[in-house]
Amino acid sequence: MLPRRIKCTEERPHCVRCSKSGLPCPGYKVPVARIFESQPPSALQFDSDLDRTRYQYFVEIGSRILSTFQWNSTPFWTRLAPQQGLRHAAVRHGLTALGAIQARFHNITMAEMQARARPKISALAMSHAHKAMHLVRTADPGTLPIEVSLTCCLLFLAIQFWIERTSSATIHILAAYRILHEKSDADASLSAKPPDMAGEFATTFIPTLDELISHTCTFSDDFPPPGSGIPADYHLDYDVSQLLVCDISDSSRALDAIDRLLKCVLRATSMPGISQSLEEKITSAFLCLGRKIQELRDTDVLSGHGFEYIHLCLHLRVANVMFLTIGRHDEAGFDAFHADFGFIVDCCSKIIDLNAADPRRKQSVLSPSLGVLPPLFFVATRCREPRLRREALALLHEAGVNERGWTSCIAFSIANFVVREEENGLNDLLGQDGAADRIRRRIRLHDVQVCNPSRTANIKYFVFEHGFRDAGPVCPAISNPESGLKGIIQCKASIPYPSHPSVEIDGVTCQMSRKVLRACGYSSITLFRQRVDCHC
Repeated sequence: MLPRRIKCTEERPHCVRCSKSGLPCPGYKVPVARIFESQPPSALQFDSDLDRTRYQYFVEIGSRILSTFQWNSTPFWTRLAPQQGLRHAAVRHGLTALGAIQARFHNITMAEMQARARPKISALAMSHAHKAMHLVRTADPGTLPIEVSLTCCLLFLAIQFWIERTSSATIHILAAYRILHEKSDADASLSAKPPDMAGEFATTFIPTLDELISHTCTFSDDFPPPGSGIPADYHLDYDVSQLLVCDISDSSRALDAIDRLLKCVLRATSMPGISQSLEEKITSAFLCLGRKIQELRDTDVLSGHGFEYIHLCLHLRVANVMFLTIGRHDEAGFDAFHADFGFIVDCCSKIIDLNAADPRRKQSVLSPSLGVLPPLFFVATRCREPRLRREALALLHEAGVNERGWTSCIAFSIANFVVREEENGLNDLLGQDGAADRIRRRIRLHDVQVCNPSRTANIKYFVFEHGFRDAGPVCPAISNPESGLKGIIQCKASIPYPSHPSVEIDGVTCQMSRKVLRACGYSSITLFRQRVDCHC
């Protein structure tokens, strides 16, 4: 005989009817927040119409903007991340946060941005970011799908980049890397996908993470950390090989390829030695990209006098000169590239003129670019031909932009310090033949730390004595400042530092990593460019 059903009166801790009947009360089922259940788009719940609007903004517009930073990530941001957002509330909150951050930049031109401060991160964006983090942290790890964990890692990483807190961004990259290894026992290349991960997600996510790791190895100090299992040359040979077979059909793909080649150059030249096979591959990659860019011009995809073509040629040439020079500690070696430095200065001058023209001033601040400050800083600090380096200094100051956490005036101040120190007592250099040979002090910057209260920059740099030449690889004194090497002197100096609100977070100036300083300010494609007035 079936037991008689008794309607629960829902008193706590035991209902009255169970107590009167002398039956044990089974208690109450605790409601479970089903944050990871799949839902159709029409069933998505938002707290407000604004939340829904910001979510849709990212799905329809922001995802494409974000993928320009890393072309291989386009399928992830435009398709897979929104799919995860339909299924999981944690991802949906993260996408809404990104949409709220990006929407404030929508349709703002560089000319308009010059008259106002950079849009602040809204309370709505931070609220959704915190909700996403809370849902992931409080979820049961055993039931949390691996796709959700990994997607949220990249969402949190993207949020950190957009609010320019890149110092904590590496945490999310390491978290994603460790999740994959714990689930799959894969080797360092992440070549094997976890058994419980969908194949489409794995084939899209893993290359995206690989490229992010390569990026972080290139530009973040103290990465990879000891014990992480990530080698310093992570995917380097593979990345170069991919450049030889990549499809370049327009300026966006060409810019992405040059950016990836530049990262390979910076990583390869920072190591104690570079193998002959890798050196040959990088050389072939330069020839291949140069040929493909010319094909784009010859087929009228790019105009020979247009911004995109000049921009691509500029940064390809800078990357090539860096490949041939910065891996060695013979500072006089830069004197062999005056023609290249002249080409770089000429391209930068044309780009600045185009940016100053009315059509370019209407360009959105979210246009992807490798900028003009790094090439000009490279010429000003590494070229010893007086006329060229002074042209570079003048253009640095004239550019009037904010790129990657420093402005024209900031870059000018640091570069001008190098010029003054190297040419100290040589006021008659300008216009003389062989002037570069007369510069006896060759300076290489090592570290710049900004002190906000005093508005000064503390600079560590190396002075190469005249006649010091060595054809070997990276100088031990540069990779390890504590070690000494005859002919190289480590020095310190403080200079006035013209900080600017556009490069400050909560009143604190963003610090530049030593790796980015070595790269003369390059830190991959930038999406945000703001015009700023002189603040020297």
